[in-house]
Amino acid sequence: IKNKNSKGLIMKKLFLVNERFGRFSGAEQHIYVTLPFISQKFDVQFIYDEDTKKDSNTLEPLIQDKHQYDFESKEHRAYKDSWQLLLKEKPDIIYVHKCMNIGMLQAFRDYGCPLIRMQHDHDMYCMRSYKYNPINRKICTKKAGISCLIPCMAPLKRERSESGSKISWVSYKKQMQQIKVSQSFYEVFVVSQYMKDELITQGFEDKKIKIFPPVPLPKHKLPLNTYSDENIIVFATQIIRGKGLDCLINALTLVKNDFKLYVFGSGSHKEYCQELVKSLKLEDKIIFKGFVSQDELSSIYASAVMGTVPSVWP
Repeated sequence: IKNKNSKGLIMKKLFLVNERFGRFSGAEQHIYVTLPFISQKFDVQFIYDEDTKKDSNTLEPLIQDKHQYDFESKEHRAYKDSWQLLLKEKPDIIYVHKCMNIGMLQAFRDYGCPLIRMQHDHDMYCMRSYKYNPINRKICTKKAGISCLIPCMAPLKRERSESGSKISWVSYKKQMQQIKVSQSFYEVFVVSQYMKDELITQGFEDKKIKIFPPVPLPKHKLPLNTYSDENIIVFATQIIRGKGLDCLINALTLVKNDFKLYVFGSGSHKEYCQELVKSLKLEDKIIFKGFVSQDELSSIYASAVMGTVPSVWP
């Protein structure tokens, strides 16, 4: 029996799939912006791997149920478990954000209901995920295929974490399967024309791709910017190499005025950037704030002279 909303209309069931429940990076922020509107139209069930414990409680009122699952489980196991969940809950539509498990995606496809995917980055078709050469940082413009093996050597992926880095092996076969399964989705959302063109290069149908920019929620009363005398600069995103925080730090050594750079977030490149700050003797000017609430972040933006997006990935 389907639930009814306040107007008495029958609500269809939607599976929302994402690696993380709670705030973490841009993919999760997109969910925070859109879920209040999605939940008005659908009974939402959230399928996830990790609870970040960052504002997770604010999502609870917007969903009917949630299911925690190991997104790293073996392909055959993931397919079987996902299939059982699908038969039990019988969703009317499945909306996938970050999910790279082939078994899960194949189960979603085989179930037969409409499938939508929000493509936030290059994971689907780039084995290194960032779509540029790791040595010279030149952007790759090639279609996924043999060129990923030779000369790119993309199956050898360097994985960074806050505890260090290691070299891992990425399956070429699974990467190609990832593209094929995603091409069977009913629609794919992307954030820009650049990413739409990239998917077309990878063989996706133009008519299936919709541009869905990551706009913030509107505020009825915007704070007046105080433009603090500290000349506050804001960097607020996941701290990974591709986001370019190291480039920003090096650029700020050229600035003669007084300033304060507030760095929000965490990630695998954080420790490197902290050491860079120390080596440049900028500890009094560049402050790593970690995770803060959206209200606190908004108040800091309201006193800042600029926000920065020094991304080096396409």
